[in-house]
Amino acid sequence: MMKLYTYPITSNALKLELMINAANIKIDRQLVNLIRGEQKTQEFLALNPLGKIPLLVDGDQVFTESNALLIYLATHYQTRLWPIDETLQAHVLQWLFWQATVWGPAAGTFHHQHVVRPAWGLRCDREALVQQQANLTVACRQLEAHLHQRSKQQSQLFLAGDDLSVADLSVAALLLFRQQMELQLDQYPALQQWLQGLQSNPWWQQSKAQADAFIAQIHAYTS
Repeated sequence: MMKLYTYPITSNALKLELMINAANIKIDRQLVNLIRGEQKTQEFLALNPLGKIPLLVDGDQVFTESNALLIYLATHYQTRLWPIDETLQAHVLQWLFWQATVWGPAAGTFHHQHVVRPAWGLRCDREALVQQQANLTVACRQLEAHLHQRSKQQSQLFLAGDDLSVADLSVAALLLFRQQMELQLDQYPALQQWLQGLQSNPWWQQSKAQADAFIAQIHAYTS
């Protein structure tokens, strides 16, 4: 069985949790305790010299980078989350690259400061949020513009094509804790429509419940 090395409340790890639950994948998880620095141990660095999670091991193959892991799992398990059509594949890749270069740095800062650091008993760094606020606004406007155009064609919104894909999971993972992140989305109606459609799925609710339970475990352990 595949083994996923993870810390399931970081933004990139949450992508994989959404994927696993959406596709009903059975996978062995190995917790890498970031607080204790286990990602910097010789054992882990032998698997990933970058010292980052998530990390996927399948036999003698080792895969890093969360978006690459999404594609690998989607294709390995022959799910519809990775489209067959080459044009749709390119559109999905477009949003995966956008997530990694635009959305991730901006929204990821808000997730880390409002979700991960408080879970560790650390204060939110407000200066870090101020530095990323303009980038987050630009990213939200870009996402809204795309989804607004798609809303003219379909009532159930997805980033690429007519079905859920790994693009949706990758981008939406950073909104799993939207309330805690204090994100105001009132001026982005299409983005809200897209997000509400995802939130209505059992796999989304399962992922959120699992993340909440993990944070509760951290609090119980450190209190």
